[in-house]
Amino acid sequence: SSPLIVVDGYPISGSLATVNPNDIESLEVLKDAASAAIYGSRGANGVILVTTKQGQSGKAKFSYNGYIGTSSKYVKDIEMLKTASEWADELQTDAYDLSEVDPRLVEYRINAYKNAPDVVSMEDWLFRQGSTQSHDFSVTAGSDDVRMFASLGYLNTEGVVREQGFERYNARLNVDAKLGEKFKTGLSINGNFSDQEIVPHDMRDLLRAYSIHPIYHTDASIAFVQDLDMKRQALHDAGVLTPDGNDRLANSFDSGYRGGGLINSSIYTLQPGDIAHEWHYGRNRDGIGGSGDAGPAAKFDNARRFQKTYFANTNAYLQYSILPGLDIKTVLGADLNDSRAYFYQGVTADSRERSNQSDLDQVDLKRSSVLSETTLSYAKVIGGVHDLSAVAGIEFQNFYIKGTSITGTNVPFGLPLNYSYLDPADISTNLRDETVSRRSVFGRINYAYDNRYLASVSVRRDGDSRFGANNRFETFPAFSLGWNMHNESFYNSEIITDVKLRFSRGTLGTTSFLGSYSALSLLQAQPTAFGTGFLIPSNISNPDLTWQTNTETNFGINLGILENRFT
Repeated sequence: SSPLIVVDGYPISGSLATVNPNDIESLEVLKDAASAAIYGSRGANGVILVTTKQGQSGKAKFSYNGYIGTSSKYVKDIEMLKTASEWADELQTDAYDLSEVDPRLVEYRINAYKNAPDVVSMEDWLFRQGSTQSHDFSVTAGSDDVRMFASLGYLNTEGVVREQGFERYNARLNVDAKLGEKFKTGLSINGNFSDQEIVPHDMRDLLRAYSIHPIYHTDASIAFVQDLDMKRQALHDAGVLTPDGNDRLANSFDSGYRGGGLINSSIYTLQPGDIAHEWHYGRNRDGIGGSGDAGPAAKFDNARRFQKTYFANTNAYLQYSILPGLDIKTVLGADLNDSRAYFYQGVTADSRERSNQSDLDQVDLKRSSVLSETTLSYAKVIGGVHDLSAVAGIEFQNFYIKGTSITGTNVPFGLPLNYSYLDPADISTNLRDETVSRRSVFGRINYAYDNRYLASVSVRRDGDSRFGANNRFETFPAFSLGWNMHNESFYNSEIITDVKLRFSRGTLGTTSFLGSYSALSLLQAQPTAFGTGFLIPSNISNPDLTWQTNTETNFGINLGILENRFT
């Protein structure tokens, strides 16, 4: 569902995020099917045209742009996430009807809330003041024959949530040169590396933790939970029951531990620095703990999620002027997107210490493409009022996907994070090695009379290897009409200075619903007790698998106010 990004006339396989904003000179979004149809099926989800900064003739000019910013969560305090002392104050108001609760139990809990030591607010610990710093350095230089633009950039963002961050390095080089009177050539190189740290747990799961304890135990908090447990026992001995009539005070706080013995299972053997869990403060209404969930530190200390991405794009062109206004241009380019996604969750991040809830997942994926495009273009103004331009071209593009996905569970406790320590039965691997080929021919004619009446007609024929052998090629026509009313002699307004009526109709095709080999029937290898076996294919071959097409009709009015200050 992502739009096609065209940078300096070259369609890249990356997203707009791969282009440094400080390198962008201008950006245009194609508004309708007629304008996007020349890009074929790749433009089915929209097209964004990006023009980057180019070199200028003259002395070298250096530029630096930087900024520092801060950010914070949009709500200062979440009402329901009260701390222990706030719960104590709440229970002493009329907000709750405690008439049927034994006064001794009420006093026990209010005092516990009041006196809980070293309490850390979950909001204060989980959220933080975010920060961003950005630095961009660029240089432009050139002569009448050679022009160059180069830039380096760095971005570092610390998110408002713990363990959340994004770091990016980027570089760009644009070179254009004239080779005599007839030839022009150019080279563009763009690359970036990004490292994204992702919160390893669902925010809902993290925010449900009670703010009644420290993140890591202190001497004071250990003494407190042990004393609170003894007070529970005293209430039980005195015959105090919970409002539902059950003897919930009969069991020690230690009974709240639901794990398998991998961590300290008793509040009476806690040491300063141990992770604080809610069951240390009682659960099942026998204390002030809210649930048997693992403490927030257990979820962060035993989990990590990140994604690292390398992206590089390079393209070069050679243009030859056959006659005045008639040019032939060849573009060769390639890009690479190499990413690694990683997720680890240890067994102790789960309060029950269930081994099958642990994960060690890693996905390495390399996406690359190679493109060759040759166009013949013509442009001429006849009689000062007839503006005619045309382009015809042929394009070849191949996409390559190679990747490995490894998913592991039942991760051993206390051993290095390495798949060699996992049972082979707990490891699932998936390999990808795919190739997609696309071949296209296209053409477009634009005509404008006196910059008042506009017309455009285009057609593109795409062939894609993902479709069935009988339907690999499809044709996508489009046309548009426009009227620049503001250029008419009768029009005179100093407020609405731009009025354009437009109509267009175009057909687009999409391949977003297809896998690389959706038209084929594939066997899937599966390990068995007798060696490698092959599963029955989940789909059958379909030589008639065809394009999904969409025809759009658009009409509207473009308005520009005060010399296009507002549009």
